[in-house]
Amino acid sequence: MDFSLIRESDIMQSPSKIGATSASTTAPAVYGPQGWADLPEGLLHSISPLLSSFMELLSFASTCRSWRAAFASYPSKSTFCTLLPPLLVQPHISVCAPNLPSRSDDGHKLGTCQVLDPANMKSTLRCQFNNSQIEQIVEFNGQFIAIDNHYKLHNLSLAPQLGLQEIETVWWDGKDECPCLRPWIAVCGDMLLMVDNYIILSSSGAHVKYKACRLDMSTVPAAWVEVKKLENYSLFIGSDVRSSTFSCASLGRWSGRSNCLYYGYYDPPLVMHGIGDDADAVCDPDYGPDDLVFKSLVFKRNWNTRLQPFWVYPSMLYR
Repeated sequence: MDFSLIRESDIMQSPSKIGATSASTTAPAVYGPQGWADLPEGLLHSISPLLSSFMELLSFASTCRSWRAAFASYPSKSTFCTLLPPLLVQPHISVCAPNLPSRSDDGHKLGTCQVLDPANMKSTLRCQFNNSQIEQIVEFNGQFIAIDNHYKLHNLSLAPQLGLQEIETVWWDGKDECPCLRPWIAVCGDMLLMVDNYIILSSSGAHVKYKACRLDMSTVPAAWVEVKKLENYSLFIGSDVRSSTFSCASLGRWSGRSNCLYYGYYDPPLVMHGIGDDADAVCDPDYGPDDLVFKSLVFKRNWNTRLQPFWVYPSMLYR
């Protein structure tokens, strides 16, 4: 999201003009800063912690290029999140912004809404955001990768400002649109995977198989390539789209099954489905001959109002 002040920017007077005299003699050579933009980075770093609201931080960072660079290089920007309250984004309150673009650089329509800062309620901000809905975020090769509700990938940047940059990709089999029903992304070793199921209708019922594709970023645009086997990896996934996906390689330590999707559920608590070449023919419990109820459970990933079973690692394993 890109934040900007609604009110006009303050005009700051250059310190070189403060206390100027009308002396007729030749002015001596001036050493040091010639204006506010020339203040040393160390001094600007000492000013940043004294600001008392995000409104002031945004004003500070937008004063000029050198001040923005100094704020971007501030070593502990994350401390502001513990010292100042978060901003309240009100996406359903539109704000007139005739001087702001209506679309992003990659062609996506931008919405403009109101933002409130609890530390400074007298002034308001405006915020531009991509109208795509982000469904999942993963960390991959030191970057945050997001997938939206159109199943397009984006690089998520947190600094110097929050933003999304679409990663151009092409689908497999020459498809123009995502051929999946409701895919999700998962980091598996050095691969970024997109995984989903597809249904094969037959006289015996609706058989479901699970397919994984990896993102090949050696080409431009990047391409999704089908993965037949995950070798000794398996994936761990919950039924809620907001739950994290994990991968595990050392399956021999606990007799786990490789190239498999471990689906966390209630009863039974673990359901396993093969992926790619090892995909199982799983019958949909809601569809079958003579309304027969099948014992096998189809993996489904949805938005749920109740908290669903999910996988997690103990906090002691994180830095």
